[in-house]
Order: sequence, then structure tokens, then C-alpha cells
Amino acid sequence: MSNYSENHPFWGTQGPLVSLSSGALLILSSPRLAFALITALALIFIYVLSAVVSLCAKKIIPRAGRYLVLIFIAGFFSGTFALILSLVSPLLVLELNIVILLVPVSFIGTSVSKNFDTLEPDDGLYEAVLEALILGGLITGFALVREPLAYGALSVPGSRGIIEWAFADQKNPYFPRLVSTSAGGCILLGYAVVLFRKIRNENSGGGA
Repeated sequence: MSNYSENHPFWGTQGPLVSLSSGALLILSSPRLAFALITALALIFIYVLSAVVSLCAKKIIPRAGRYLVLIFIAGFFSGTFALILSLVSPLLVLELNIVILLVPVSFIGTSVSKNFDTLEPDDGLYEAVLEALILGGLITGFALVREPLAYGALSVPGSRGIIEWAFADQKNPYFPRLVSTSAGGCILLGYAVVLFRKIRNENSGGGA
């Protein structure tokens, strides 16, 4: 595999479909489109602020405990995002508490953390925005598949939870509803990972 492929934010060896924490986020936050949209906002908010603050404070962050410090910084902004969301929609915070807490763990797997020594704040900001958009886009894409199949509806965030637009009546809900569960999410994620690896390997072999 070429160096470009290894470092690519989507196709690389540390892309969102390779990271375990990103996979957990994909499964937990994509049963509903409303949850996916909030998670995408959380990713941008937490990734960007964590990257900027940590890279600007690079000189005072000890090398030995770097990842603990990065998790603390990302955890602080995760709590800040949860507080802001609780003021807008308290019910959504209850639904998404675990998901929001997982974002700092996902941040540790980004190129900002991996290339912390060599990144400047401007470069780190670009990488953080790009990786947050990629992962947020994947989560939203999964939700656009899972929610219509499971509920025959699409939802958006609202001040009292979610606002749902139903467009189909599920006559035989057993199989479609399976997609909304964690097990169904794992099945879809498995198919996505297999397809991802197949395309990546074909492109890598073609470029060799």
C-alpha cells in the first residue's frame, strides 16, 4: 500500500472504518437520523476545540502522559457540548450521553493525536475538521439506511426530543426492526467494512 493510502483520512490504516471506537460510535449513534446529526455536531465541536487547545499547549503537555491529557481536554469539551445540548434539548442528552462520552476516546485515534509532535495548530485544525466531517458523514449515512428500514420514518432533533416524519407503515416489523438494534448495526457495519477493505485493496493493488 502506498504512503498516500496509509495516511488518507478515509482509506488509510487509521480511517474511521478501521478504528474500534469509531465503529462503536457508528453503531450507537445511527439508529435515528436525529441522533446521527447531533453526534456529527458533537464530533466537529469536540475534535476542533480539542485539537486547537492541545496543539497550542503542546509545549507544556508532558510526553509521558500525553494521551491522558488529550482525553482530559477532549472530555472537558465533551462535557461542555453535553451541557449546551441539555439547555436546548434535555431529552436528547439522556439518549446520547454514552455517545457523547465516546467522542473523546475516538479523538485519541485521530491523526491529531497520532502526529501530535509534528502538527502545527493550523494543520491540526484542518485534520480535525476533515476527520470529524468524514466520521459524521458516515454516521449520518448509516442512519439514513437504518431508520427508514426500521421505523419507516426519518427524524430530526427538536427541543422536546426528536421530530419524526413517518412515510411508511411497517406491516412485518421483525426483520426491519432488527436493523435498529445494536446487533443489526454490527451486521451493517460488517458489510461496510468488508466493502471498504475490498475497494481499498483493489485500489492499492491497481496503484502498485
